[in-house]
Amino acid sequence: MGSLDELMNRVTMQLKEVSEQDELVMEGIQKLDKCCLRVKWHRVDMQNVTEELREKMPAEQQNRDFSTYELEKLADKKRRFAEKNDQMDCLVKNLTVNFNDRTSPIAVHNDPVVIYIY
Repeated sequence: MGSLDELMNRVTMQLKEVSEQDELVMEGIQKLDKCCLRVKWHRVDMQNVTEELREKMPAEQQNRDFSTYELEKLADKKRRFAEKNDQMDCLVKNLTVNFNDRTSPIAVHNDPVVIYIY
């Protein structure tokens, strides 16, 4: 009977080991389930974030388009002011040359002025 007791002890030991391994496997499965849930929650969160970003994009695009339009308007205004400034510089040069041409033949006399007091 000794061999039967040994055999029963070995079977009992193997059942314990299988039971322990089964518990480890079940624990691993539970951990994987928790990880699966976290991944699903993360995916849902990312979908929400993506949807929010998609909703914001048209507004940001409109703002960008408006800013670009404003920049183009300001650049055009700057160009027109630069052209006007060039025209005014030309006009000032012409007036200065014409004024100098007309005043140059006139001789300026530096005769002393005599004031008589009675």
